[in-house]
Amino acid sequence: MKKLKVIFWIVIIFGGLGLSLCFGFKSIFNSFNYELRERGLVAALPELIGMIALLIPIIVILRVIVLPILRSNSLSANGIKNIGFIKNVVQTGSTMNNQPGVKIQLEVIEENGERFLGEVETFVQLTELSFLKDGYPIPIMYNPEKKTRIMVDPNPDLEKLQDKIDYYSAKNDPTGLTYEERREIRRNGKTATALIEELKPMNNSMGKTELQVSVSFKSYDGSDIKATRTMLCNKELMEKLQIGGLVELTYIPGKEEKFAFKTSVNISNM
Repeated sequence: MKKLKVIFWIVIIFGGLGLSLCFGFKSIFNSFNYELRERGLVAALPELIGMIALLIPIIVILRVIVLPILRSNSLSANGIKNIGFIKNVVQTGSTMNNQPGVKIQLEVIEENGERFLGEVETFVQLTELSFLKDGYPIPIMYNPEKKTRIMVDPNPDLEKLQDKIDYYSAKNDPTGLTYEERREIRRNGKTATALIEELKPMNNSMGKTELQVSVSFKSYDGSDIKATRTMLCNKELMEKLQIGGLVELTYIPGKEEKFAFKTSVNISNM
């Protein structure tokens, strides 16, 4: 809500400035026409220079303020909801309301399984910067006819987004849980707090570690469960997994070896 108020006042201020510039341009244009008819081009040159000088801020306002708003409204009305997975993040150096601007490169998986890369520029809270890591999911909307036009989705469908995360995770971890297993765990799984008993690194690939994880926890019926599975872990997950530490996981009764650590979708006010 606070961000919307800031944007509202920015639009009001720049909108008023834009109208003033337009009226000023019209006045100079009328003067230019008069001088051109009555005294010739040389006499009308000062007005011509004035019009050119006014055109520059008008064009800037149109490109920086008006065009992004129109694109955002168009995407909100006609854009396809999806999820993007971070590939790279660069700070732009700009700020709004003490929030740093970032340019995020995303990998998007379409309904047909095809992938494409896109970028979105937004402002984030300082506390959110540490979460913007490789592979982190962000809800988005994009133009199906021009996929480079992407915006952060302010009202995501969490169920569909989590489904996308399951699909993406299964594709990027072929030795781990399948897409169907991830969906079953999410929809029918039981939650438990588990003790990490053993961590055994297996292989390293593309900045991720294949890790054999052994845990113990209490089942929903009170029975003691010990389970082991191999999973692909990024750096952030590796830092959270410590022998003797406690973690939240989800499992299917009778298939405890298919447990999964709980994850969430980023639905911040970006």
